Amino acid sequence: MILTIPKSHDSKFNVKHAGATGDGKTDDTAVFQKLLDLAAESQATVEVPPGTYCVGSLKMHSHTGITGSPAYAWKGNGGSTLKLIDPPASCLLDLTLAIGARVNGLCLDGQ
Repeated sequence: MILTIPKSHDSKFNVKHAGATGDGKTDDTAVFQKLLDLAAESQATVEVPPGTYCVGSLKMHSHTGITGSPAYAWKGNGGSTLKLIDPPASCLLDLTLAIGARVNGLCLDGQ
């Protein structure tokens, strides 16, 4: 799969624009990791619109961000949720040595 990554003028990458589905079923790991890696090149932010994104463990980099829409309810959600789909993974967001990394407005579902 070839990802077309549109970059806006304000150094933000949108996962939906890059092909993530956020449907709660499709594995969106590759799209997320690609954008996180690209964000590291310019100290950018990865934007996560509302939806449930199934992902494996994601590696964050220094001076980057990941941000979503913070709206969550006990039964269902209307915000941005990252759902871990890799049971043996030790974490959902790996922030090891990610100095200055920012995480905002996300619901993290590690099951």
